[in-house]
This record gives sequence, C-alpha cells and structure tokens, in this order.
Amino acid sequence: MSPHLHNQSTPYLTALISSLLLTACGDKTELSIDSLPIGYWQEEATGLTLNITKEDVFIYNASKQTCSQSMYYESQEEAKKSLTQPKMSWEGSTQFFSATPSGGLSSERLSFKKLDTLPMPCQLAPPKDKYDPVAIFEHTWHTFNDYYPFFELRNVNWTSQYDKFRPKVTSNTPQKELFVLIASMLSPIDDGHIELSVNNNTLEEDFNPASMLGWTNAIERLALEYTDGDLDLSYKSVLDTFNSGLETFYSINELKHLKDSNGRDLMVWGVLKNNVGYLQINAMEGYAPNKDGLFTNTKNELTEVEKALNSVFTDLSMTQSMIVDIRFNGGGYDDVALAIAGRFTNDTYLSHKKQKYYSHNTTDLKNYFVTPYSDNGYTNPVAIITGPNTASAAEIFALSMKPLTHVSQIGEPTRGVLSDVLDVDLGAGWSIGLSHENYFSAKSVLYEGIGIPAELASPSSSMYALSESIYPSINRAYGSFNIDISLSESEFNQQIESIITEYNIPSLTAGWIDNEKIIKTTAFGFADIDQKIPATTSTPYKLGSISKTFLGVSAMQMMELGLIDLETTVADTGINIIIDHPHIDANNTMTLRHLMTHTASINDGDNYACSYYLEEDKSSLANALGESDCPEPTSSNQKDFLHNYLNHAGNLYSETENFLNTEVGDFYNYSNIGAALAAEMLTTLSGIPYQQWTEENLFQTIGMTNTHWFNGDFESSNNKPAINYILNNNESIALPQNALATWSDGDLKSSIDDLSRYLMMVVRGGEIDGAQALTKDSVHYMLSPQSDATNMLGYPAVFWENDGFLFGHTGGDPGVNTTMQYDQINQLGYILITNSDDEEVWGRLNHLVYLRGLNLTK
Repeated sequence: MSPHLHNQSTPYLTALISSLLLTACGDKTELSIDSLPIGYWQEEATGLTLNITKEDVFIYNASKQTCSQSMYYESQEEAKKSLTQPKMSWEGSTQFFSATPSGGLSSERLSFKKLDTLPMPCQLAPPKDKYDPVAIFEHTWHTFNDYYPFFELRNVNWTSQYDKFRPKVTSNTPQKELFVLIASMLSPIDDGHIELSVNNNTLEEDFNPASMLGWTNAIERLALEYTDGDLDLSYKSVLDTFNSGLETFYSINELKHLKDSNGRDLMVWGVLKNNVGYLQINAMEGYAPNKDGLFTNTKNELTEVEKALNSVFTDLSMTQSMIVDIRFNGGGYDDVALAIAGRFTNDTYLSHKKQKYYSHNTTDLKNYFVTPYSDNGYTNPVAIITGPNTASAAEIFALSMKPLTHVSQIGEPTRGVLSDVLDVDLGAGWSIGLSHENYFSAKSVLYEGIGIPAELASPSSSMYALSESIYPSINRAYGSFNIDISLSESEFNQQIESIITEYNIPSLTAGWIDNEKIIKTTAFGFADIDQKIPATTSTPYKLGSISKTFLGVSAMQMMELGLIDLETTVADTGINIIIDHPHIDANNTMTLRHLMTHTASINDGDNYACSYYLEEDKSSLANALGESDCPEPTSSNQKDFLHNYLNHAGNLYSETENFLNTEVGDFYNYSNIGAALAAEMLTTLSGIPYQQWTEENLFQTIGMTNTHWFNGDFESSNNKPAINYILNNNESIALPQNALATWSDGDLKSSIDDLSRYLMMVVRGGEIDGAQALTKDSVHYMLSPQSDATNMLGYPAVFWENDGFLFGHTGGDPGVNTTMQYDQINQLGYILITNSDDEEVWGRLNHLVYLRGLNLTK
C-alpha cells in the first residue's frame, strides 16, 4: 500500500510562487514553480483542502457536510519543506497545482484544484485541539459516507448506522463513551484498512473492525498466553518457528535473513532441496529508517529493497524454479511491490488499474505498469504463496504477478483490502483511516472484499499444520514444479531408523489411512528394551490426550440415545462433586459443552501433576521425577482427585491456580481436569461407568482388541503395553509402571492397528466393516465448531481440534508422544506413537510420517 496523506508531525506544504518555467502539453499549460501558490486548493476525491496565505498554511480534511483542521504551519518556510517539484497548470480556465511529497516518487504526486473560496464546513470547523463529540461523530460518518466505496460490497447500511448511533451522542459525551459508540458504528465493516484512533491526554485507544483470519488468530492467542500481550513478539515467534522448520525440513543450507530494527524478518531466502529457490517477503516497507522531515519514505525504501533483491537474486539465479512466499505480508508501499515484480520479467506490462471514489462518483482509471529491472529477469517457473494475511501492497504484488505466464499462485485467497488508505484527522487527537479506491486487475477484475484467489488451492495459514511440522503450500509448490517430495518405503525406513539410532528412541509405530481404508501400519524398535521385546503394530501404547477424543465419541453416542444434553450443568447432573470456583457460580453455569470445548474456566495448575502415580505403592510420579511436591500417597481415584482439586476442602485446592477469572464459555483454556470432570458427568448421566461404556460400545463394537484404560486389563493378553522411557543424558531410562488418577483425560492404551481403525471409523462417518458406532450426523456435529472462543490451532469441537485442514488430537506425557490427524484436503490420515518424550526430534518424525503418507495416497 502506498500511504496516502498519512497525518505526519512533519511540515507538509509551502507557499509563494517563484522561478516559473513555462511548458505546454497540448492544450494544457504547465509551470514549474519553487513554492506553493496562495489561495484555496482541494485534491480531487479525498477532501484534502489547503488554505495558503502569505504568512501561514492551513490543512483541512473535508467532506461535503463536515470539515476538520488537520495541520497548521506558522510559516511558509516550515510548510514548504514537505513538498518538492511544485508545478502550476491550467485546463481551460481551471487552475491546478501539483507537487511530490518529500521522500516520495513521481507516482505519489498530489494534484490540487483551485477553489474560489474555502468550503463553508471548513470555515466553521472547530479549533484543531478542541474536543467536540458531535463534530467528531458527524465528521466520521460523513467522511465514510462520501469516500468509502464498499458499503454494498460489505453488506452495511450506513444510513441505518447513523440513525442508530447519532441520537446517543451529545455535546457532553465523554471521550471513552464516544470511542465505543463510533467503534460500534464501524464494527460491521469487515475491512482491514479501517481504523479509529485516539491519542490525547484523556484517552489512548485504537480500533479496527476487521475479523481475525489466518495467522492473526494464532498470534493473538499466543500474545494472550505467552508474550504478555506483545503482538509483535508473538508475530516474531510464529515467523521464527515457521522458518526454523522450513530450514530443517527443506533447505540444503542455512537460510539468509534480512531483519528490521525490531529483529523481525523482512526477507528470508535460500536454496531448498531439488534446487528450488525460496524467497519469503514479509513486508513492503520497513527496509529503510524513517527520516525526520520527509512526508513519505518511498524513495529510500526502494533504494534499500533493490539492494536486498540484488543479494537475493545473486544467490537464487541458478535455481530451476522459485517459491515466493508472501503469506505473512501485511503490506506497505505499492511501488515496492511493483519493483519486486520487476525482477520476474523482461518486458513492461500492465499490472493493475485504480480509481478514487467520492460521493457515488469515481475518478478516471489510472494504469500502473511493471517495469523490468533488467533484461535478465527470473523467468523460470515461479509459485507465489498467498493467504488471508496477504494484504494491501502484498496483494498488489500478487495482482502484478498474475499476467506472467511462468507464475502460479498457490495457497488461500488474499485478504481483499487492496485500496490505499485515506487518513483523516478529526481533531483533538482523534483520527480515522478508510479504504477509498477501487483497484482492478489488468483484466478489470475487482478483488476488494473477496481477495485474489489462488489458482492452486492449498492451506497456507494453518497454525495446526505448523504445530504438526506440515508445510502444505510448500509441498503444493513443489508439485506445481512437477517435483515429488513424498517418501518411498525405503526412503522412509532409512530416515526413521537413522533418527531412532541417533536420538535413542526406544520404538515408534505409525499408521496411514485414506477416506475409505487403512493403507498401512508399521512399527520400529523395542516396546521393552531390557527384555528385547520388539514393537509390533498390535503393541498397545499409552496415548496421552488422544484419549479425550473417546470422550467426544462417547458423548455423541449418549446424545443419540437421548441420555445426555451438552447444555446440562454440573448441578443438573447430580454428580457428587461441588466446585468452589472463586469467581463464578460454576455448579449452575458450567455445562458439558464448556468442559468439552475447554471453555469451563478451569485451569490445570501445578497440582494437576499430582494425578500421576506409581501403581506399585500409589506414590507420586511427579515427586519421584522431582517436578512437584504432592501429598503422599496420591489419590488414585478419579472422582476423589477431582474433589480434592475443585473443592475448598481438598488438599489440592487453590483459588489462584485451579481456576480462571473468566465467565464460562468466554475463553479457551485447555484443561485435563475439565475432561476428567466431563467423564464423571457422563458416568452419572448414563448410569454406566465411563470405562465400561467405552469397552462395550466402542472398543468391542469396532474391533479394537488391544485397547483398554488400565494396565490390569492387559494381564491376560499376549500384548502388554510398551514401557515408557524418558531421555536422560541421551540415554533412555525406563519409567516404573504408572497411571493417572484422572485416567479418562489421557491414560488409554491402544495399538497402531486399533487406533487406525478408530480414526477410520470417524472418517467414514461412524462406520467400519459394517459396524456403526455413530451416525454421520453425529460425527459431523462432533467435529464442528462448538464455541466462539477459538484456540491457537483453530476451533474447539467436541474434544477434537479442527481448523478445516486437519482434525484430530495430540498427546504427551512422561515417556509418551502421540499424534492422530486427518488431512481433509488430501484425504490422508496419519498416526504416530512413540514410547519416548523427546521433543527435539518429534517435529522431524511428524514431517517424515506425513511425507510418507503423501506417497501412499498418490
């Protein structure tokens, strides 16, 4: 985005004509001048109005009915520092002057038309520093009414918004109240270029009505949970994680980074496997420091961008193809976008067209062209990756690449906010920004509001995928170059065995399914190292939190039979557990739905670790590992443990650690305790112990013959659960046989063969081999959003996670790492289970298992 008339503290305009040079262009006469002409002037279709006198300069933002003073310069000497190359011109009897903002390019030149008098609303405008709530409200509404083109596109009745909110504003409305009212008026406009801002001695607030899409949701959740609200730090953390995995899984050497002053990556590049170039561009601005006195920094930005691109294309010039990744790019300068596009062509071509909007009229369309940087542009196959966070000037780059026949677009549609921003100073420290232009592709297509679609669709903004070490759009880009990066059986086996040896992983099992059948299961290593018992596909492993998905399936079964309702509260259940929540009446407001979506305002505090115990003597596993100070012996009964944790009379109760200060349903907070409480509620409501329910209605029904909750249930079986190991100084140490008091949240044991049948049943709509565990409607409901309180990975379903690309769950405990996922795009299910908890290598294993699955489903 090329910033248009952003309110700066630097001087803006000059006056006094001097040194006139006369030129003629057809019937248009033009004069080069040294300073600005005295008089009243207005830019077409923006309302920017100037009053230039001999002594000073006034700047206004005007609509048809309202006006505000934006800037004031006490002398022309101060004002004239902001414009360069001023010119006067005439079209017939109409007089104009134009100038280029300091630090800008000729493409950013401003043109003003001579007025006979200052518009009446500007003559009546309140003083710049005066807080006038009625004037601020009216000016906001009329500015949008005159200059915002997309009310119909965004399905907003702007007149109705005025009728709703204007009566609530009086001359005595406090600033905070006014901010809430105007923000509420703007809230239906889902446009990332709209902003309401207040910065004065009374109030500092910012508001943008755009919905959170793509990475934005994950970044905000990350800020809430881990970075103390620091969105910039969260953004940097996501980028660092993404690029670290990219380097590990795809790059043949270290990626190079160009960072901004805050340490965030502006560009990342390198050569990936199969001689594929990679260029990640995360901004169209920020490459050059802002200099005082400059109205815009475009010229300096372009200089630094060209330097960076010279390094990039020197490194990538010999690659056979290139991925240009702009999925994280939120915009900047259009001219930067066009300059980057110029590296991919040897010919000048039309990039796009645009026009300004004002009061149901538009200016003439203006064409913008891509000019080649040299006659040696990169013309090998190129795949650009976009997503919902590709916005503004990054979209202009995508638009400018569309006419090139060697370029394809991969990923998800862009954000759909292509317009430049019209910034308006409302006075008293209040300001607004709004889209005010129509951008069209070279083929005259308007993408505002819908985004630029990718020709080759692929998930490009899935935090869930990133957490699983999956890069679907990178894989799709390779496919567009006709490069197969999936793994054959021999390649997979070789790499897995190498990792097992290098990292002392005792064993792992993996399975793959498609949408119809189990494709393959496999096992590596030893279930019991000391006894030299090899792992097999029928060896049971502890699953960790994958166990919770069985709560979701059981709940759906009970709903089909009319035994439960997800709106049932704890008190309605009649369960003999009293929750002493310090902030809310949890017993009468907390429902099964809240528990099953982790929105029940329960927290897993430090005392949750006391749920782990050694089966031999019921002593605390957490104490034995030196990770906690739990009461001895540990309560091994689930219901007793919940009482001790949730009731003030219990020895594990804590007001500050065990609960959140939120209403139920408002905030997602993953809770094992909540899952265990849900299991106890299911037992009470169905009249059947939850363990018995799952054995009879699920394990036996779909043929899970090596699946049970408790170690004792395997005594008569030839397949004993694998021993769990923890890593200590690169040596696998066997854990004593242990269990969970809250067993229903993570203590299920199952084999890869059984778990593959389970996932297959869900994928097939509740049926496998003629056995029907659920109806298709129940499966659909179970995997659908159940709460508006999103989490970092997507939306919470009924004890499943689902972001539209993957659905499934993961698990982790001492000596346990598991994942069970289904890729809904490629119809590929994969499961990975290990009896070790080495996080260092887990991402690599996940990545390899997924690539093997791509090969098996070809």
